[in-house]
Amino acid sequence: MMNIIDCTLRDGGYYNNWDFPKEVVEAYLNAVSAAKIDYVELGLRNFPKKEFLGAYAYTTEDHLNTLELPEGPTYGVMVDAKTILSSDLPVEQAIESLFIPAELSKINLVRVAAHFDEVEKSGPIVKKLKEMGYMVGYNLMQAGGKDSAVIATKLVKL
Repeated sequence: MMNIIDCTLRDGGYYNNWDFPKEVVEAYLNAVSAAKIDYVELGLRNFPKKEFLGAYAYTTEDHLNTLELPEGPTYGVMVDAKTILSSDLPVEQAIESLFIPAELSKINLVRVAAHFDEVEKSGPIVKKLKEMGYMVGYNLMQAGGKDSAVIATKLVKL
């Protein structure tokens, strides 16, 4: 069985600072639902930044509550492991400050993105998010072209 994940808002945000007009988001959400997309990554989850970034750079619970998410897809966000690991807070506290328990959220999926040198340190992130009730995906960044044995060795350490 194959599942499809669409990350148009999260990935597309690199071109417009994650600042999407409401009408565009509504049309997009209706389209991915009608297309029977399995998973939709709505945006990133971040701590506040100094520069302007739109709502989908943070995809806060308050913002999610302004959206009517059509039935069908499982909705989620991506968090960069570096966001958690470079926080002044301990890992568990950093996650608790960015995420509420899954049963209280409109999202069910959190995809953790990590570079090779962050894999060993990101295990507690995955564990805490699972404890909070989220389905967790793991994105090993810049894995293209790497030997499959190197990738397998890293992921065993997760």
